Amino acid sequence: MNKFVKRIFKEVGSKLASLFKPGKTSKYKNHKSKLAKTLIKTAVANETIEERASKQNKPSADTMLRQLHCNEKYLDIIDSENVRIINSLKRKKLLPNIPKIAIDFTDSAYYGRSNSFEIIGSNQVDGTNSVIRKAVLSLAERGKSFILACKRVFQTERKTDILNYLIAKANKFFKNLGLILVDRGFFAIEVIKWFIAKDLRFLMLAIRNKRVSKLIKQFDEGKIPQIIDYSMGDVALKMFFVKKVIDGEQRILAFVTNLDNFVPELLASEYPNRWLIETAHREVEKFMIRTTSNDMALRHFFHLLACLIYNLWIYCRLTVQDQYGIKLRSYTFKLLVIDILFEDFWRTTIFLLTSSFKSIER
Repeated sequence: MNKFVKRIFKEVGSKLASLFKPGKTSKYKNHKSKLAKTLIKTAVANETIEERASKQNKPSADTMLRQLHCNEKYLDIIDSENVRIINSLKRKKLLPNIPKIAIDFTDSAYYGRSNSFEIIGSNQVDGTNSVIRKAVLSLAERGKSFILACKRVFQTERKTDILNYLIAKANKFFKNLGLILVDRGFFAIEVIKWFIAKDLRFLMLAIRNKRVSKLIKQFDEGKIPQIIDYSMGDVALKMFFVKKVIDGEQRILAFVTNLDNFVPELLASEYPNRWLIETAHREVEKFMIRTTSNDMALRHFFHLLACLIYNLWIYCRLTVQDQYGIKLRSYTFKLLVIDILFEDFWRTTIFLLTSSFKSIER
């Protein structure tokens, strides 16, 4: 595997070791790196800590969780490694200097007691009306859907505060930002004002409220043009309409933007890149330490760790494809990670030989 990726994994393991606080008499007092490596291996294997403990006996799940302290330090660890990944790709000219980015809300079903400000009511998931919501910032470039930042969303949090956090993170990676594809959950006057005040170009799917539904109907009847002036409070925007076939049915979608000159169909064709976040989220779950804990800080740490490992996988896919013209699947990547962390060379070699490289798509 790429030397850069090996170095990242080893440094992440070293830094994560600082999150463990063994007691003075603990046998792991001088072996915190072993705890960190076990944590990463649990994530790579998409297991619970209990499942990992049952396979390797030590350390026990109780030891891992009792000695792991999820303070704010883990945010800096994840951020610094993500910046290194993106900067490496920029030096290799595998990323644009002014990228499109996407901002989205992502919900995960929650089945525990909803006594936290991070539990949001929702009727969009099966078996529960509670979700854990995160605001996700990612690159909206096909095949390069890196997750740049992820923020915990609280019940009373202002959307502009969420945007301030995410865009500040984006500016750590890129000096200039291209078009920002925004989730319609941000369709609000204060958000539109925020984008205009920051002089950021955006494209957003409009919520189909009574006013928007009426305009869609008028466009369908030929009473209004495809691009119209649209106001939200005292803010002037452009709204445009595009016909799309969705699930075999033709529908009319309404978008809002602060761009002045554009071709509606071409601009609308950029928006599906925002849905790369949903695909990325499904892939991130393959690197997640599974848990039923009510500790929201722990859950968030596990999620950010999964995002970092996912980013390293995408990094490997890009660099391997650039050099050899092949795509590395996540399963092969996981085996290679085990080789890096635990020097389990023979297990990795036997896997690659017996699989006849079935895990690599040409």
